[in-house]
Amino acid sequence: MKVKKHNLLLIASIVCLIAGFNILKIGIETYVGYTKLLNFFLSIIVFIIFWFAIFYKLTKKHTHRIHSYEIEKQFFLNFFDLKSFIIMAFMIIFGITIRTFNLLPDRFIAIFYTGLGAALFLAGIIFGLNYYKSLNKTLDYSPKSLINIAIIYFILAMAGGVFYCEFTKFYAYSMPTVLSVIHPHLLILGTLLFIILAVIAKVTNIQNNRLFKKFVIIYNFSLPFMILTMLIRGILQITNTAINSLIDKMLSGFAGLSHITMMIALLILLISLKKEFTD
Repeated sequence: MKVKKHNLLLIASIVCLIAGFNILKIGIETYVGYTKLLNFFLSIIVFIIFWFAIFYKLTKKHTHRIHSYEIEKQFFLNFFDLKSFIIMAFMIIFGITIRTFNLLPDRFIAIFYTGLGAALFLAGIIFGLNYYKSLNKTLDYSPKSLINIAIIYFILAMAGGVFYCEFTKFYAYSMPTVLSVIHPHLLILGTLLFIILAVIAKVTNIQNNRLFKKFVIIYNFSLPFMILTMLIRGILQITNTAINSLIDKMLSGFAGLSHITMMIALLILLISLKKEFTD
């Protein structure tokens, strides 16, 4: 399976974010009973060491390598090289071994995993920012592309509705849940909005507006991210899964962050529309 080379940065971002979040989750959950100032300080030290010694260099190296590809379409696993995959595999196996056989005390896991997970999560953010910069240079903002985005959100909305119905039916769940609003959120904030914008782009020159381009990118990161937090929250509600209070706060924080970035994106859209219609 081949993808455009700039999409390799997105894949690298997703992989690092998921891996970093999982490691950070283990560290935070293990921190219960070890929440002392010294331990937090040691986690910061671990974060600094891993970030500057490994992950900062890794993001620079692979971003430069991906941009230097002469062939546009690349195999989707080319977001890392062989050496990085070997290091990743070693870290996974080493981590599983430590936790399975209880080779290290919980205090060490809390300190070490929190610092390591935060550094890896930051690497995912940096890869995402590099993808944003690359996307801004290559993305098509024509009415046809905006309609394509609307179609994607329509498909996701239908899938969200089906998942809500079948998942609640499977668990015989009849109480209110966040999953129930995923379908209308995607239809209104995704499909309907981009159909309207496609019509506007057809009769104006807004697709060449610099602010409008920023809106499209920021919004299409924020809305799926918000839907993801809603999906996770809804699944936890229906399955009645108990989670650590710190994880619960992190999930709420991510949801809040997605709402803030969506608000910023919509404000940018309104400014770009005002500028377009005024001109």
